[in-house]
Amino acid sequence: MSSKIFKGATVLVTGASSGIGEAFAHNLAKRGANLILTARSQDKLAKIADELRGSYRISVHVFPVDLILPDAPTQLFERIKASELSVDVLINNAGFGKWAHFLGENLDTYEQMLSLNINALVRLTYLCVPDMLARGQGRCDQCGVYRRFPANSIHCRIFGIQVICAEFYGGARRRISGARHSLSSVVSWLYGHQLQFDSKCEHGGDTLCHT
Repeated sequence: MSSKIFKGATVLVTGASSGIGEAFAHNLAKRGANLILTARSQDKLAKIADELRGSYRISVHVFPVDLILPDAPTQLFERIKASELSVDVLINNAGFGKWAHFLGENLDTYEQMLSLNINALVRLTYLCVPDMLARGQGRCDQCGVYRRFPANSIHCRIFGIQVICAEFYGGARRRISGARHSLSSVVSWLYGHQLQFDSKCEHGGDTLCHT
């Protein structure tokens, strides 16, 4: 993925306070992107933002929000618009999973997981895409983590819901036309303590970030 795609663009990264989201923020900053960072922790976001501004002289805006809450995606988008910002690239990174026996977690946990991993992703994509289409260009990415279990495992592979998200983006990509746009699924494979992160998109198979 060429750095030219991101240079000067405004990129919204969810779940940006740690892990893959933070890695996204640092890598995009190196490529000259201006950032909108969101996560629950205002302190962590502020620290990352200060570091990126100082190192790369880019614009970084911070919007702390808990995307598990039903109205949070809409409130986040409205705050972004009220700040006279536009989202050129959306990176749906926020999410969590549980490696547990299915009945070992309570139902509230699964409902929160679905709210964050699926509902927030769909809502933010729905809100951001119209402006991208109006400008004639834009990009959305969905991140997920998969962990392989034995075929007879009774543990809950809850991150399998990311397959739903990937299918959603695949369907949406086929149905949005008339603009330079991209919706893609970014997959992280987790093997023990090794994390390899590759972005494969319509622009090519270049690696966006590797940690």
